[in-house]
Amino acid sequence: MTRIAIIGGGVAAHTLVKSLLTARQEDADLTIDVFTTEEHPPYRRPEVNKGILLDGKSAADIALPGGIFETPGVTLHLGTRVTAVDAAAHTLTAGNTTHLFDQLVFATGAGPRLLEVEWLDGRDVHYVRTPEHSTALRDRLLGLTAE
Repeated sequence: MTRIAIIGGGVAAHTLVKSLLTARQEDADLTIDVFTTEEHPPYRRPEVNKGILLDGKSAADIALPGGIFETPGVTLHLGTRVTAVDAAAHTLTAGNTTHLFDQLVFATGAGPRLLEVEWLDGRDVHYVRTPEHSTALRDRLLGLTAE
C-alpha cells in the first residue's frame, strides 16, 4: 500500500489527486489524504473575485469538481491544520491525530501579503484570497449602500 499525504487544498492539490487516480491502476492500494485549513473543497481562485464578490456566488458554486474526493481511498480533511511533519518517521500531525505517509507533497500555495504600515491602523481594509474574504467584503459593500 502506498500512502500519499498532500498538505494544501487548492487547485494544485486537486490536480495532483486527479493525476494520481488516473495512474492508480499501477497501485490499487493507493490511499491519498489531503489536508486543508479551509472549511470547503478546492475552488477556482479567480472566481473568488468575480464569482463571489461580483456575482454573489457561494463557495460551493465555485468549487472544483468534487467527485474525486468521494473516491475510495481518498480522504479530504477540511479545516485541518498540519502542525508537525516528521520526515524521518514518515508521519504528520494534524489536530490530535498522527498520520502515516510514504510520500508527502506540499501544495500550500501562497497567502496575501499583509500590509503592516502605520497609516493602515483603524482603516477598514479587506484582503481577498478566500471565499470568506470575498463574502465579507461583499457584505460590507452591500452594507454601505444600505446606510
